[in-house]
Amino acid sequence: MITIDQVSKSYGKKQVIKNVSLSIPEGSCFGLVGPNGAGKSTLLKVITMILSADHGEITIAGESTERNSAKIKQQLGYVPQEICLEETLTVEDNLKFFSQVYNVPSSIQKERIDHVLKTIQLEDRKKTIVKQLSGGMQRRLNIGCTLLHDPMLLIMDEPTVGVDPNSRNEIYNVVKTLIKSNKTVIYSSHYMEEIEKLCDLVCFLNHGEVIDMDSPQTIIQNNSTKAVEVSINANDLKHFQHLGEPKESKNGYVFPSDDPLQLIHQLIETMKEHRIDVHHLQMVTPSLEDIYLQKTGQSLSEEGQS
Repeated sequence: MITIDQVSKSYGKKQVIKNVSLSIPEGSCFGLVGPNGAGKSTLLKVITMILSADHGEITIAGESTERNSAKIKQQLGYVPQEICLEETLTVEDNLKFFSQVYNVPSSIQKERIDHVLKTIQLEDRKKTIVKQLSGGMQRRLNIGCTLLHDPMLLIMDEPTVGVDPNSRNEIYNVVKTLIKSNKTVIYSSHYMEEIEKLCDLVCFLNHGEVIDMDSPQTIIQNNSTKAVEVSINANDLKHFQHLGEPKESKNGYVFPSDDPLQLIHQLIETMKEHRIDVHHLQMVTPSLEDIYLQKTGQSLSEEGQS
């Protein structure tokens, strides 16, 4: 169990973490969600003891990070956003270097490296120079370097940022494997589809504050304001202004409503009045990303200072 109690952190006069309290069960995957600038990276650096909190306390497996940092660090793996590899060395040599950093006994070093190579699906690349790897492969190796000492807690800060969709899927599969091995994972991302698929619990963070926290399913159920999606031409939107502000979707536009049946009736009446053809009209349930936008007024793609 990881307990975060009233933790705050400021950079100068700017408070970036504001009295955050969380409980993360052992063996779970915990998703930390928010746009750039929400405070995700700062909170993770406080948990990993890279930064010190100004106020509050964090305990991991019953041990205080302030009083027992050396003991906790032995059981912790941290995957930063930045790729921390020596690009002139091979994959295998990078793993050898990090196994020494993590004090992996020489008697089991080869066994641990082979296991990690299999986990990150780079067995056939162990003799490849890192700078010759794709961005996605480097991301996987970045994860692998934190697994050599077999940590019980794995903290991952945007592990799929900046890679193509295929590489994101490969990294996603690696993370699924780690979750199945019963590790506790804290997973930071602004890709909500990853969070929905991977995480047992989700925390919405915005401007350093916890906005909501629960399972993805419960958050959706508790915020189940329905909406109606309709395929209309952008030029016809002016006729629907009285029905609220729609959001563009892949099938047209989504109109939020507390009474979707009444909204459908109003949409149909407006279409008849202005002789607008429609090929698609259906009720939809908001996604986690829709709910985040609804609660904060901020899109996950919006940027700030983290």
